[in-house]
Amino acid sequence: MRKRLSLLLAIVMVITALTGCGTQTADATKNETEHKVENEGGKEKVTVALWGTQLLENYTQYLCDTFPEVEFEFVLATNSTDFYRYRNDHNDLPDILTVRRFSLKDAVLIKDLLYDLCDTQLASTFYGTYLDNYTYDDGTINWLPACADVDSIIVNQTLFEENNIPIPTDYASFIAACEAFEALGIKGFASDFGSDYTCMEVLQGFSISQLLSMEGREWRQQYESGAKNQLSEEVWMPVFEKFFDMKEKTGLGEAETQMTNQNPKELYMGRKACHVSRNGHGCDCVFGT
Repeated sequence: MRKRLSLLLAIVMVITALTGCGTQTADATKNETEHKVENEGGKEKVTVALWGTQLLENYTQYLCDTFPEVEFEFVLATNSTDFYRYRNDHNDLPDILTVRRFSLKDAVLIKDLLYDLCDTQLASTFYGTYLDNYTYDDGTINWLPACADVDSIIVNQTLFEENNIPIPTDYASFIAACEAFEALGIKGFASDFGSDYTCMEVLQGFSISQLLSMEGREWRQQYESGAKNQLSEEVWMPVFEKFFDMKEKTGLGEAETQMTNQNPKELYMGRKACHVSRNGHGCDCVFGT
């Protein structure tokens, strides 16, 4: 029953997006034995670890409504696989685990603690190419991607039209547009570089073409399998070179390192910036023990 239930919970995590429900939370150190027994009402108790408070409003509501026969205990977890390794070392691993983003190289350390989803109906709902990066050498699939926001660059189309500047379609035209707006006293590009994740978000964007190349795919497979533990100069040097080129040509400097999440939006709404980055969630993942 527990493994089947874990699969059902994994399914609903992939669907998320509903409206509020009373939920209960628990301290992350609560003993595992407490949620593996039935309560007086005959309900099975299941502990779900949430990677952040964002899931409390909608995801927990959906679980409560969809599985009224289950008594849920929601744990606010640290958003990392290290947290779950620690919980397992103390015999306190939750039934359902969620992580917003993680490295498959780190995740392999706890893969054998998780349910193998490779032959399940749930896994069959994904395109095979989507699951390639989640399939281990032994054929097991212990992690599944859930829905995610797309990270992107937002442009102020009105500013472009008013100043007769073409909307960018590639890196060269993006740089050209930034330089044209800077000459007009309008910021070419703004993002919340005061946030610790923004540099990585930008590097991820710049690295797509390199990581999809033959050399990039080979490096990724070796890195994620643990065969390599360092960056490939052939793959990553062009990425860093483009980042520094963008930094110089768009005027990014010390002021940008002080920008928080709201600052680019204020510049954009005030017509003081023509491009702003939209940093959303990375690929969320869900899995069951």
